[in-house]
Amino acid sequence: MDAEEQIMRIDFPEIYELIAENLEAMHIHSYDVQANIKKTASGYELILHFGDGYANHISKHFTHEEIASLDACIIGFIKEAGDKIKETMVSDYFKMVKP
Repeated sequence: MDAEEQIMRIDFPEIYELIAENLEAMHIHSYDVQANIKKTASGYELILHFGDGYANHISKHFTHEEIASLDACIIGFIKEAGDKIKETMVSDYFKMVKP
């Protein structure tokens, strides 16, 4: 976690709940993801850390307006991230069980 990153669950609970609900629909538990947010000059960067030791991450920048309205592009990002998270979790699992 970068020093500028803030915990989304505390600072933006509405967005965190949206992420948790959408990932849960994809069978990804909220404990499998660490959701953070970083303020930028033109908006916010949503950052999802995942995988073994939260070593992987995916992020995307959103404007203040998109964040305030919980725009559909946020859901698109969540679905894209969910696919990547699932892929990583499956890969991590097979690395773990490999003899």
